Amino acid sequence: MAPDLRRFSRVAYSTYGMILKTYELTVDVIKHNVPGALVECGVAAGAQIGVMAHVCKEMDPDREIHLFDSFEGIPLAGPKDEEQPGIGKITHNVNVSSEELLVSSGITVCSLEEVKKNIDRWGFSKMNIHYHKGWFQHTVPNNKIDKIAILRLDGDLYESTKVCLDHLGNKVQKGGFVIVDDYALAGARKAVLEYFAENNLEYELVNIYEGVEGGKNDDPNQLAPVYWQVR
Repeated sequence: MAPDLRRFSRVAYSTYGMILKTYELTVDVIKHNVPGALVECGVAAGAQIGVMAHVCKEMDPDREIHLFDSFEGIPLAGPKDEEQPGIGKITHNVNVSSEELLVSSGITVCSLEEVKKNIDRWGFSKMNIHYHKGWFQHTVPNNKIDKIAILRLDGDLYESTKVCLDHLGNKVQKGGFVIVDDYALAGARKAVLEYFAENNLEYELVNIYEGVEGGKNDDPNQLAPVYWQVR
């Protein structure tokens, strides 16, 4: 049975069911000795990282945890997105260079200082946590991570999801998990399906809430978030 994790959910942009699933999957990779770091791309206020660190502190305190985020909020949607997350209809010109879209939409803005304050308040400041500040397109391709046990993606948009899958997906070890928080958003879903097709991969997508208290058991292809396990 999972402990009470509500101290993390108080700053989360997701449900308590997601908090519980992050706990469950983190316990799973540590119990089964899956090698590699725990990585989140799109950390908001740090709730999911807090859950991972909580498990590591109890079970594997030396394991690396990596946070990738602009700490400026969600950038502007691109041509393969159908909406601006947190806003709705896209009103800006998407047919510009990708660099011109890397400006904050003003949604989900949590500063690096705020995240570090939460990590410190939860008692994890001395753990093996690494912060990578900047837009994913600038930071993720240059990552030096060798192996990954959990890759959690919460980038909302096509480009934000695709760049992380392209540069981190192949580092997830056998028995590890990839979580896509925004699978219900057309852009993120398109990035996942393109990644599978381009790499000739077949994975079973699992509804993140399946088997979780208060969760749903609907078609995972229609609901976010989802995850898959690397076999």
